[in-house]
Amino acid sequence: QDPPARALIRTRGRRAVRRPVVTFLIVAAVLALTVWLSSQHFEPGEAALVTRPTPRHADKVIGPWLFWDAGVYQTIADDGYARSDRETFERGGEARIAFFPGYPFTVRAVAGVLDDTPLAMALVTFTAGLLHYIGMLLLASNMP
Repeated sequence: QDPPARALIRTRGRRAVRRPVVTFLIVAAVLALTVWLSSQHFEPGEAALVTRPTPRHADKVIGPWLFWDAGVYQTIADDGYARSDRETFERGGEARIAFFPGYPFTVRAVAGVLDDTPLAMALVTFTAGLLHYIGMLLLASNMP
C-alpha cells in the first residue's frame, strides 16, 4: 500500500495532466475543423506548388495539414538523406540536409508500424505537441 504522500502526489499528477490533455484535445479539434473547412472552401495557393504527401487513411482530415515541407520530411523518412544533398547544400542550393533528422526518423519508426508515412507524420506531430504542452504546463505549475 502506498504511503499517503505518494498517493497524494499520484492523484495530483493525474489531475495535473488531465486538464492539459482535455484542453489540448479541444484546441486540436477546433484547429482540425478550421483546417478542414478551409481546405473545402479555399484554394491552397502557393502551397499547391509542392506535391503534398497523400495518406492512405483519412486523407480528407489529415491531407490539408500536409503541405509545404511535408513532402521533404516524407522523403527523408522513407528514403533517408542522399549523398548529393551535402554538395547541393554547400553550393547554396536547397537540400534535405537542412532538415534535422529527429522528426523524420521518429516518423520512419512509427510508419514502420502503421505502414503509412503521412499518417505517421500527423500522429508524431500531434503526439509531440501534446507532450510539449503537458510538459510546459507542468513546468509552469512548479514555478514560484
